[in-house]
Order: sequence, then structure tokens, then C-alpha cells
Amino acid sequence: MFFKPDYGFRLLNEGLRPGCEHVFYNFPLYNLSIIGPGQFSTFAEIPIDGVLHALSIDFSTSELKTIFSIAGTNKAFPITSEFFKDPITPRTIELSGNIVVGVKAILGNPQKSKKESFVPLIAIEIF
Repeated sequence: MFFKPDYGFRLLNEGLRPGCEHVFYNFPLYNLSIIGPGQFSTFAEIPIDGVLHALSIDFSTSELKTIFSIAGTNKAFPITSEFFKDPITPRTIELSGNIVVGVKAILGNPQKSKKESFVPLIAIEIF
């Protein structure tokens, strides 16, 4: 299986360190992953020098509520109904469209899963 280069590792390789702040003014949410109780993530692709990189942003319940609020009733309903069926079991919920939000995040620490290594960004504000 081929994985795109990781955006977080790219930032580390360029000399940035965990805790460095980043702002995305038009970040499209295409999915919502439930990692565990009160722990969520989303995944997107971002081009750098003509190469698509994988970018993951982790966030908490507080940021999730803001996302639901920004999405509004019509777009958020399919997400919230699927989410509230089971807000704990790890899985990814794909959105039928996308929700565009602003994100202020800090560069996290390297993580390793069974399939890959990556450096997530941790949301500190959704707007």
C-alpha cells in the first residue's frame, strides 16, 4: 500500500519543532475519525511543491462542537446522527460534501500506528 508523504514529518524535516503554531483559513473537512472517547481526527491532502502530502489534524469534543455549529443543521445532521449512534467506537465517518473551517493548530509529536508513522497537527481552535 502506498502512502503519501506526511505533512507533519515534512515540517519537522524543514526544522520546525513540535508546538509550532499553524493556521489554515480554508480547511476542508471531508471526514471525521473517532479515535476514542473525546478524541477525534480528520485527514486531508495538501500540496507542497507539486506533491500531495497527507495531513491529519486531531481535536477534542470542544472543537467538534464548533465544527457542528459551523456546518449548520443541514450539513451537520448526517454527521451528528451517525456520530451520536456511537461516539466511542473508533471509525471514520465520510461526509457527503465538505465543511470548510478555519483551524489553528500546533505541530504534534511523531506517532506510529500498525501501518504508518506520521506527525499530526493538534487543533487548538476551530473557527
